[in-house]
Amino acid sequence: MIKPNENFLSGKLVVFAAASGDQTAHQYDAKQHGIFTYFLLKKLQETSGRVTYGELADYIGNEVTHNAIRIKDVTQTPEVRSSNDVGNSWRTWSFR
Repeated sequence: MIKPNENFLSGKLVVFAAASGDQTAHQYDAKQHGIFTYFLLKKLQETSGRVTYGELADYIGNEVTHNAIRIKDVTQTPEVRSSNDVGNSWRTWSFR
């Protein structure tokens, strides 16, 4: 298990993490991806990348949390961290 570094982020940086704290990111065997990766890619594909970071974070958070329990009977809560320079403005950023 890799423990995340708790140092502060700087610049215009946003980090999407597959799990929080001491949690483990789990595999979605039927889809041949991690649970987090599967839902991240699914949303990007469904929207052709026309999605804000906030919409993506909300979607991933809901889907991963729900499906980790359903598929693996475990807790996995994705996390988003941003630098102080960015604050919450990242939620309106988009890929396209």
